[in-house]
Amino acid sequence: MKNKGFTLAELLVTIMVLGLVATLTIPMITGFINTTKDQACEKQKDMILNAAERYVNDNASTFKLDDNMCEGKGITIQLLQSEGYLNSDNLKNPKTKELINPEEICVTVEEDTNYNQYKYSIEGENDICKEENN
Repeated sequence: MKNKGFTLAELLVTIMVLGLVATLTIPMITGFINTTKDQACEKQKDMILNAAERYVNDNASTFKLDDNMCEGKGITIQLLQSEGYLNSDNLKNPKTKELINPEEICVTVEEDTNYNQYKYSIEGENDICKEENN
């Protein structure tokens, strides 16, 4: 009678090969996931900055930074949403999947007097893509 099973050596070699494949692919997959999250953050920032730019351009004749909003340095996501420039009501941080509080995030608006235009940014404490929210 002939045995039709695997030997211990064959099983060990198979397990080692699978372990090697996992060791090589898991860091690659993790890297792809992190890259995708970073790209999603940048796209979301671009969407918010474009909304702020459209808001300022549409209200150019009356636009003035409000001292009650963002310490007089910018405009909030909540304003952009309420004025219809930003449609997403449930913005999430792509890295943590936590909802972003639209009242807390400011788009900094700086006037560039050399070119008679504005610069827009979301950085530092305002960053919507922080790894951890405090």
